[in-house]
Amino acid sequence: MRDNIHMLLQVARHDPALLLGFLLVGFYAALFIHIELKMREAGYKPNPFTHPIEYHGLPFEYLRIRHKYGWSPWPAYLTWPCLVAGCVLIILGVVWLPN
Repeated sequence: MRDNIHMLLQVARHDPALLLGFLLVGFYAALFIHIELKMREAGYKPNPFTHPIEYHGLPFEYLRIRHKYGWSPWPAYLTWPCLVAGCVLIILGVVWLPN
């Protein structure tokens, strides 16, 4: 356990962009799951295997019906920026490694 924490701290010191990128992609996943669970509560049951385009449009559908249920718009507003910023930081962290 101690070795794992030491390795994580070493990565954070050596390449913080990579670590921040992974954290943002994880935050995107958590927000998307939150949106999916809210939509399932509302009776909207998308299937990612039969309708992948519709499934990835869940944040837009969430924004469309959120007034009816009194949900906050921020999870939908933050999903795609977190994914894009996270991917950019991961690419920068891998390609542009600091010495």
